[in-house]
Amino acid sequence: MSEHVTKNDLGGGKAAGRRSRRQLLAGGTGALAAVLTAETLARPAPAYAGTDGDVVLGADNTEASATTITNTTGDDDALSCTAAGRGAAVRGTTDVGNGVAGFANSGDGVFGQSGSGDGVFGFSGTGNGVSGKTSEATTNGVLGTNTGAGSGVLGLSDVGAGVVGRTNNSSSSGVVGENTGGGVAVLGIGSGSDPAVRGTNNGAGIGVHGLASTGEGVIGHSTSGYGVVGITDLAGTSGVWGNNTALGVGVYGTSSGEAGVFGFNTGSGPGVWGNSQTGIGVSGLADGDSGVFGSSNTGAGVSGKTGGATAAGVLGTNTGAGSGVLGQSNTGAGVVGTTTSASASGVSGENTANGPGVSGSTNGATAAGVVGSNGGGGSGVFGFSPAGTGVLASGATGLAVQGPAVFSRSGALTVAAGKSSATKTGVALTSASLVLATMQQDRTGIYVRSAVPNPAGSSFTIHLSKAVPSTTAVAWFILG
Repeated sequence: MSEHVTKNDLGGGKAAGRRSRRQLLAGGTGALAAVLTAETLARPAPAYAGTDGDVVLGADNTEASATTITNTTGDDDALSCTAAGRGAAVRGTTDVGNGVAGFANSGDGVFGQSGSGDGVFGFSGTGNGVSGKTSEATTNGVLGTNTGAGSGVLGLSDVGAGVVGRTNNSSSSGVVGENTGGGVAVLGIGSGSDPAVRGTNNGAGIGVHGLASTGEGVIGHSTSGYGVVGITDLAGTSGVWGNNTALGVGVYGTSSGEAGVFGFNTGSGPGVWGNSQTGIGVSGLADGDSGVFGSSNTGAGVSGKTGGATAAGVLGTNTGAGSGVLGQSNTGAGVVGTTTSASASGVSGENTANGPGVSGSTNGATAAGVVGSNGGGGSGVFGFSPAGTGVLASGATGLAVQGPAVFSRSGALTVAAGKSSATKTGVALTSASLVLATMQQDRTGIYVRSAVPNPAGSSFTIHLSKAVPSTTAVAWFILG
């Protein structure tokens, strides 16, 4: 049974001088003052709620059922309480339920207002200070609104997280920030060395994921440090990984001064690594400087590797008039080519437009445009042409030879004793071939009379002026 303070508890047998406080309130302030003065002189023992229907002020009131106060006047408070100093105007205490519960059909269930302090303050020794709950899909469990420039919701903690968002739905987010005015949706501010915003995934997913319909998914900006830094502890993965599923660039970097993309490895792995199934692993583009630049204190500045039989480890292509690949060095070789195959070349040059395959130039007075060196027994420089000239020398001095010169179209032919001629066979000749011959012994009165080529028979015959008395060697040399 509920006791209502609006109940008329004046019975027919009650003396008129013993009235309830509700009757005193209804009787006017003058009567109230008189009665309070009389009760001060002789106050009876406090009555408990439900005994005589009163709610006794300044004393504990005990009841076995709920007490309801109903105000039938529209837009007016049912109960108004005021406390002086730091006391609570309304305090609710319960063993396990809600200390204060508010219910509204359409308005606020609980409303708190303060001129300078907190509008609503909740405290719990072990539970939540303030808890909000709703079952409506489009509303919020807790809503904070600030009509000024302050925060809608502010979370503070001495040792824990200031604000924590959690959801049990795999398609929803623990924390969602939305800015309908075009500004930042989620902002993190830190004053120490730790990140202002950190994303942690204890599973196999992404720690931080950025998604944009037309702009950048994730952008990092720093006034003095790196804009974006990626770190991983797993050997086979990348600190920063970019993926483009629409044929665009996976990772793109721009800079007005230094490198657009910079990779640094403190171990033995690559500073920057690019991988492509069918296209280019790493691509660099520059309007005025190098598209890709590599630097190393002890190793190769740029290294290229391939397993393709017809592909190049490093390929340089110039669509203009410049070099496809240019090597420069202050003290060493500009370009060095090495191979471990006996049948291949350390450096190979090919020109598909009828120009030189390999060209070397220098301004040095004693230096060579092209130098060939062989530390073994082979040739320093080898020239071959199946239909043209194997080696062509042109200049103020067409050919200068230091050391013995060996020619495959030269040799010595023996003229037997008592003979005046000898024939050399198996020599390819043309009508323009010149055969030069000279005797290698001094035979008095005998000399080389002629050296007659026979192009059709691939031979030539050397004729002496007369028969030699003993075996005589005649050196020969073919030009053309």
